Amino acid sequence: MIILNEGEYEITKKKESNNIYVKCKKGQSLYCPFCFGELRCKDTRKRIFRVSTGQTFWLQITRAKCMECDYLHTLLPDCAVPYKHFSRYTINQVLNCKSHSKDLGIAVEESTINRWKKFI
Repeated sequence: MIILNEGEYEITKKKESNNIYVKCKKGQSLYCPFCFGELRCKDTRKRIFRVSTGQTFWLQITRAKCMECDYLHTLLPDCAVPYKHFSRYTINQVLNCKSHSKDLGIAVEESTINRWKKFI
């Protein structure tokens, strides 16, 4: 999994859909972190993405294949956390707060917050 920093990707959303498309910017070269071979876009896959309001979206994330070692990498935007459904902003907001998530107006269950705390 490769985390793309802000400015390295483009996000587009269709008006009447919950799909958000994440693509690398054109002309950007990406390299495999294992063998430093060139990466080429292969396909996309869906990933669930939840924001602090409780709204759910589907991220269409690009996957790229290394031309040297044939490893398949997922190109994840920096607003998403690997293996987590909620946005980075929501997780940081909850973990940095001393009160309950309901006091903040964030739609996250307490059991989820407890798992996040164990993860850290």
